[in-house]
Amino acid sequence: MDLSRADVESIAEAAADKAVRRLLTELGIEHHDPLEMQADFLHLRRWRRVTERAAGRFLLTAIGIVTAGGLAALWLGFKASIGDK
Repeated sequence: MDLSRADVESIAEAAADKAVRRLLTELGIEHHDPLEMQADFLHLRRWRRVTERAAGRFLLTAIGIVTAGGLAALWLGFKASIGDK
C-alpha cells in the first residue's frame, strides 16, 4: 500500500491531535474551550508570582527580625558591661 505524502501528513496530524487531546483530558484541562484554558493558566501564573513575592518578603522580614534581635542583644550586653541600667 503506497501512501502519498499528503496522506501520511494527514494521518500524522490526526494522531498528534488525538494524542494531545487525550493528554490534556488526562491532565484535567478542557481542550474544547481554549479561552477558558488560557484564563486558567493566567490565574496560575498570577498565583505563582504572588507566592514568589510573598516568599521573598517573608525571607527579608525574617532576616530583619534576626538582625534586630542580634543588635538588641549586643546593645543590652554593652549597657550591662558599662554598668548602665
